Amino acid sequence: MQVPKWTYNIAISAGEYPFAQLVVFHSIKEIFNMESPYMFSSVRLGSASFEIEPQPGYRFHYKGQVEADIIAGESFIVSFEAKTKLGLLKHKVAFSCQSIADLIDKEVQPAVVYLNIKNREGLLLILNPEAKPNKPYPIHEMRVYEAFKIVLRPY
Repeated sequence: MQVPKWTYNIAISAGEYPFAQLVVFHSIKEIFNMESPYMFSSVRLGSASFEIEPQPGYRFHYKGQVEADIIAGESFIVSFEAKTKLGLLKHKVAFSCQSIADLIDKEVQPAVVYLNIKNREGLLLILNPEAKPNKPYPIHEMRVYEAFKIVLRPY
């Protein structure tokens, strides 16, 4: 994926979050075919309250703070967790998606982007199912729906 040189230089020099933002912004425009996506980073919700379903038939009510690394979209919303090491608790992704879905009363697609800043690449995983407003998120059903390898190159 080619990006303007100035954005590339800032993202490579400034660390994990600027790099993640650049990968997510350009990916969401191309993969989800969005012209002008809105994007928020490091979103903290101090008083989230929702239910999740870690196992079939078992519901857990969560009340407390939730953080989403990046939320992006237009009419279609995606909540991203950005990581530099493989491995992630599904609960972290589910918590951020469900809290955002309940807040905005829209479905939210979960996603994870694994970053390798040294190699200038990211692995973007789109997960299913989507979080639905005011419904327990079924963590036990969470699976990778699509995977994309993104390599950044300046022009």
